[in-house]
Amino acid sequence: MKNFNNIVCLLCLVLISSVCSKKNKTLRLFPKARFEAIYPRGLRVFIPDENFALVNIFGQINEPMTDLGPGHLRMCEITAPANDSLNKEWVFRDRTARLKLGDNIYYWVRAYTWQGTPMRNNNQRFRVSGFVYEDGNYRSEDEPDLIADIGSCPDPDCEASDTVVQGIQSICKGTLLFNDNFNHNGRPSYDRFWTPEIMFPEGPDHPFNVYTTGDTVGFEEETLVFRPVPLETYRQGVLFEQLDLSTTCTGRLDTTECERKSFGANILPPAKTAKITTKRTFNFKYGRVEVRAKLPSGKWLVPDK
Repeated sequence: MKNFNNIVCLLCLVLISSVCSKKNKTLRLFPKARFEAIYPRGLRVFIPDENFALVNIFGQINEPMTDLGPGHLRMCEITAPANDSLNKEWVFRDRTARLKLGDNIYYWVRAYTWQGTPMRNNNQRFRVSGFVYEDGNYRSEDEPDLIADIGSCPDPDCEASDTVVQGIQSICKGTLLFNDNFNHNGRPSYDRFWTPEIMFPEGPDHPFNVYTTGDTVGFEEETLVFRPVPLETYRQGVLFEQLDLSTTCTGRLDTTECERKSFGANILPPAKTAKITTKRTFNFKYGRVEVRAKLPSGKWLVPDK
């Protein structure tokens, strides 16, 4: 009997060890961000590239982030790693941040792999302990402070407008703020500005579909294409079951934006499609928007013809 117990315990240990090993193989740590507080104004963030298709960073100064919001930092300049570079990094730049020694930057990072898999690094903090100049050289604490603000000199050829970009005013009239022709030559449907939505949409329109990635979006002849696809291509009979998107959902967790269950005559949305947005990477107020698109016709399609 004693030998039998020893064999059972040994089998338990082997089973537990095997499960732990499988979990460790799937665990992927998010690369650590490196910060540079720039003197006299600005912030630069470096994030090592691990074959990411998209990386976004969101944060704010001296205010802990209670949720996965956009924050106050204006990371308007994003440089993706070059294919021929040795040390591949994503570089983010905020030229407006005014930092002091001891300031805390609370932030979170989101990345997408080329397969569309999202990764998050939440509840992070960086404390400013020194400054560098624009060229990356460190600034000594005993050097005198600059009196003039290098960003305050007006442009004599600029005619002011009411436009606000990323919270920044004093935008010149006629300035091209954002442009994308989607000539990505087969790349996924998101880059440094566009983020795919993965969720069940709700009000005010309550469309009867679910937003996903993969077969619902792509490029054809340098054109962005959204494809409505029957949800049952995901799994036969799923319309009468439960679908949980929580692990990749971009909506509000623990709500029907991320998880739904059919009951009675209320089935799951029968179609999946795509949606991409710039709401956390680019925003503006007042301006002219030009869009060139070909719209399909058919049932359940918006806008209706």
